[in-house]
Amino acid sequence: MRKHLRAAVMLGMMASGAAWADTDTDDQESESATGDTVREPESGPRSVLPQSVERGLRAAVPRASVLDAQRRDGLWEATVKVGIRSQRMRLDDAGNLLERELPVSPRELPVAVLDTLDRVHPRSTIWRAARIETNDASFHEVLLARGDRRTAVVLDDEGRILTGRSRT
Repeated sequence: MRKHLRAAVMLGMMASGAAWADTDTDDQESESATGDTVREPESGPRSVLPQSVERGLRAAVPRASVLDAQRRDGLWEATVKVGIRSQRMRLDDAGNLLERELPVSPRELPVAVLDTLDRVHPRSTIWRAARIETNDASFHEVLLARGDRRTAVVLDDEGRILTGRSRT
């Protein structure tokens, strides 16, 4: 009986993997800021990045390895890995770093942020946290869990709540 169960599970896993496989690999074309036609792959490794974007990534994080890169909403989004941590970065066509999202542990959050979360959401636990850095400011996006309810809260470094939304 166990052999048949294992075989059924393996067959199901193989069938579901084939069903989710993406057979359509067409690239998209768009115009860059300079007016040139640029082929935009949906996603891929560092080799699909334009040289200017790759230089910008290398300047921002010199020893990073690019896990994924894709063009979305006219900007390049790249997931890079530095050591054991991965970060998401958004760059423009010239390679200028616009935004960096760094996952952080709850211990790495500022004390003011933790105090605000304890005061506003006393019985929630921190499910996931990230520090988002832009050219103008930096803030923290914290996902809280309480039972089966999830809440996302965005705070600045001083602990002021910028936005908060709840979802179940």
